[in-house]
Amino acid sequence: MELLIYLFSYMVSITLIFIIPIILNIIAYIFVYLDAKQKNLEPFLWLIVSIYSNFLGIIVYVFTQSKNKYQNIKKFYFIYLLFYICFMLIYTTAIFSFWVDILVNTHF
Repeated sequence: MELLIYLFSYMVSITLIFIIPIILNIIAYIFVYLDAKQKNLEPFLWLIVSIYSNFLGIIVYVFTQSKNKYQNIKKFYFIYLLFYICFMLIYTTAIFSFWVDILVNTHF
């Protein structure tokens, strides 16, 4: 019974650590592409920048587009991208602190 609980918790943790951020990345890339296409801002260029630099490219996109005072921007895209940025900052902080904790508490 304990083995099943351990395996289930392992599967849930793998899902939370790997699958959810990948899904959020794909949705964010789609939103960046659609918003850039709507504004005629070379959507493939913004898509490549977002994919290559991950969430830093999306931060740059959000801040460069927020200067337009929401001109032709769908608020749902913008709110999702802000949520995505906050989630990725928390996610990377949690993963970093997890690995630091492992390295500090591991005795070689």
